[in-house]
Amino acid sequence: VGMAALSISTHYPKQTRRYAWIGVALFFAFIAVDDAAQIHERVATAWGRSALAGDGSSLSARAAGGFASYWWQLLFLPFFAAAGLAMAAFAVREFGGIRYAWLFLAGLAFYANAVVLDYFDAIERSYEPIMHAMAWTLSTTQHVFRDIEEFIEMFGTTCILVAFLSHYARVCNLPNARTRAWIARS
Repeated sequence: VGMAALSISTHYPKQTRRYAWIGVALFFAFIAVDDAAQIHERVATAWGRSALAGDGSSLSARAAGGFASYWWQLLFLPFFAAAGLAMAAFAVREFGGIRYAWLFLAGLAFYANAVVLDYFDAIERSYEPIMHAMAWTLSTTQHVFRDIEEFIEMFGTTCILVAFLSHYARVCNLPNARTRAWIARS
């Protein structure tokens, strides 16, 4: 996805739009590296342990101690949500309205649903109704839901990739001078 966004950036003569696409590319490159190296999980775990190691009176200790799920959501979700909203606004404008941006927005919606499932993953008692209904163990239930969460995340990534590649094809195959002039103006 990052490479697709970077490829799109090369087709814009105006620097502001080019830099915006480069920013999108860097964000998705960071997401890829972060997902592989578990950066947000490791940083948030270190932060949470450090916050709880004190006397418990600091704001961060109260936040970490009172949060029911993974600490990464408390620490990084505001950044990811703000980036997603900014990219959604950019995509709707860049793709020429909702007609072409719907895949990108669907991808973000799948990401949001994956985060919701991830939130409940840390709360073991949230699995109890499913465990009883399906006669599964906790580990089986968690495994199934982690697979579902990862599938939803990858499906969201695929939606975003298709949106970017479709836009790239549209930008590369500019049908006439009028369209090229519109891109140069905006």
